[in-house]
Amino acid sequence: MKPWIPGWTIMGLLAAGLVACSEPPPRTVLEYMEDPVLMEATLARCRQEGAVSSDDVSCSNARRAAARLAAQADAERRARLEAESERAREARRRQEEAAEAARRQAEEAARRREQEDYDASWVPAEPPDAAVPTESRGDGPLPAPAVDDAPPQRAVPQESGRTPVDEAQPRSDEASRGQ
Repeated sequence: MKPWIPGWTIMGLLAAGLVACSEPPPRTVLEYMEDPVLMEATLARCRQEGAVSSDDVSCSNARRAAARLAAQADAERRARLEAESERAREARRRQEEAAEAARRQAEEAARRREQEDYDASWVPAEPPDAAVPTESRGDGPLPAPAVDDAPPQRAVPQESGRTPVDEAQPRSDEASRGQ
């Protein structure tokens, strides 16, 4: 007699055999992003297969992972360049502020020098103590100089009948005498 094997046992063995022989599930985009070597290998296989790989889920996931990694690298590069630009702008701003401060200091020094020169023009050549003899100086304060409140008078030029042009040109009778 033959041993009797129930049907469900045979079905279970067939299902287990089919599962063991089937391909593993496709890898996810995150798995490819975490393992760049696996992603490159899958992309190389997909390029070799050509049109057959266009419907392959693993190829599609590897391409998506490559695109995301490229986008991340581009964003990092853009952020790095933006930080460099900001540092350069800040350095330029500091340089311009320093140049402006130096220009202001130079203008202030020139203004002070002009003011000192102007003030020095009002100082008498001899100090007041040296102008007054010691015997006549006395112990008290010196008297204040007299101030004339009358407006200054302008000298009115007198006309002599000749103009400056006449003086510069010799007269015809003087020219004839000189010959």
